[in-house]
Amino acid sequence: MPSTNGFPSKGWLKCSDISEGMFPNEYAVESITADNAEFSLFAHKTLVNEKEKLLKVTILDCRDDVCLVILPNEAYGVFKNMITVKIENISQ
Repeated sequence: MPSTNGFPSKGWLKCSDISEGMFPNEYAVESITADNAEFSLFAHKTLVNEKEKLLKVTILDCRDDVCLVILPNEAYGVFKNMITVKIENISQ
């Protein structure tokens, strides 16, 4: 669980699926928001841990059971790059 101070910080978001992207240097990533909305995005391979299904994000704040994060790109399904996710889906 991330700490509640020292923001912004880097962290990892658990993903439901990671697959090859359209280009050789990217992955297609799928995950869910704090309100269980599915989203997907393309992310550079350096920002993804394919084996552990994790995406590198910037954590802006965590309160109660949610964190506000910045995704590396705009996400399809939510059409923005700043979202809330459940704190249980974040690791540092």
